[in-house]
Amino acid sequence: MNLHPYHGKTIYFGTKHEKDRSLKEQFSAIGLNCEVVEIDTDSLGTFSGEVKRIGSVQETLRMKIKLVMDKMPSEDLFLASEGSFGPHPTLFFANSNQETLMFFDKTSNLEIVSSDITLETNLNEKTIKKNECYQKFLNEIKFPSHGLILQSDSLLIKGIDNPDYLKSTIEKIFKSADIESIKIFTDMRANFNPTRMKFIGSVGKILINKILTLCPGCSSPGFGIVKHLPGLPCRDCGFATNGILFYVLQCPKCGLQEKQKRSDDVFYSEPAECDMCNP
Repeated sequence: MNLHPYHGKTIYFGTKHEKDRSLKEQFSAIGLNCEVVEIDTDSLGTFSGEVKRIGSVQETLRMKIKLVMDKMPSEDLFLASEGSFGPHPTLFFANSNQETLMFFDKTSNLEIVSSDITLETNLNEKTIKKNECYQKFLNEIKFPSHGLILQSDSLLIKGIDNPDYLKSTIEKIFKSADIESIKIFTDMRANFNPTRMKFIGSVGKILINKILTLCPGCSSPGFGIVKHLPGLPCRDCGFATNGILFYVLQCPKCGLQEKQKRSDDVFYSEPAECDMCNP
């Protein structure tokens, strides 16, 4: 049995918010040791808005990997993660979480990227007034298992996961300051958000599958899905819908592409997803 080219090696993961908890075991299972290198990812952007992310997701990932490489100049394999939140790209009234992972092999200058999007997120915010009841909102965002952020005119407190501390802090702010409202919103950092942490693990599985898959042309790791092609027929009328019919797989090294029909026993889209049946 031939071992994978990365078997027995160490990958250095740049993170500040314990994301390795969702990935370490997965990498260990394929013979890769995952070591954390703490970097100041907040300097590249924060969910709470103090620092705006300047570049694209992939540009930010490359900057994170550069920070790790600067700390570990003699090593070869690196990993970075980046998440973004907001309206779903097609279901505009639903919030979504997109996670992207980038694996970088310095020796061969190889980038392997995996990304996915989910509607499973507790992303939300609420502005509360003095003496207003906000318990329903706390239940909706899964507090205290999921942390939150408290913001007033001159105050920003992150990582709140204690109900008594939250209550006393809100009361203290309203007593000591002449303000009309306070904003509370979900803390989307992975170490305060188990829902997000779980999804990072799911995207990690996609990345690992790519790392394990060698290109049929050049034998480089990383051969995997880069694009989805629509065209799945409607179950009722047979009209081509936006449902996925084909996948495009590509090698990140030589660029070889293959088109494959989906093979998960899904042969039709439902009429509700058809522009002809449900215009």
